[in-house]
Amino acid sequence: MNGNIPGIRDFISQAQKRQFLRDFNFRLVAVNTDALALTSDEIIYCTATQLPARQIVNQTQQYMGLEVHYPGSVKYTGSSEYTIKFFMDAEGTARQKLERASRITFNDTTSTGDYRFPSADQYVSISTIDSKLNPLVTYNLRHASIRNVNPITFNYEDGSGALVTCDVTFAYVYYDTSDGISNVAVAQ
Repeated sequence: MNGNIPGIRDFISQAQKRQFLRDFNFRLVAVNTDALALTSDEIIYCTATQLPARQIVNQTQQYMGLEVHYPGSVKYTGSSEYTIKFFMDAEGTARQKLERASRITFNDTTSTGDYRFPSADQYVSISTIDSKLNPLVTYNLRHASIRNVNPITFNYEDGSGALVTCDVTFAYVYYDTSDGISNVAVAQ
């Protein structure tokens, strides 16, 4: 057996040293847009989200019958529909605040709104955290603005008493991180 091929013991050793990120090892840190600023008491109701995606666009060129691939520009896949799931409080204040933010962005009753291009200071921030709640990496989704306050489903027939949630969708232009990944120098 080749000694360079990792086996189960190597896996276990690395797992013990490095551990694993779990599906609950995240925190919504901030939502700060012109129309919406959530307090820490409201942010704690965030129950699910995802880390943003980043893609280098593939470019191709035919050369003597071969398809040659080379890197192109960057694309932030899903940046037009970034979803955060929130528990709804019993009095409905979270839902009302989210709806108000949507109407500040555009109010169909008055045909007015604050639909200017958002600045980089308008952001959504999510951190991955360790088992002691210490932030590992914070992702800042820049130029963020609210897009959709999704419907809430009630089900009287089932009557299970399940907690009610609401998905809220934001759009952003790009993200940066707190760990310096975004500021990596390009090799010459």
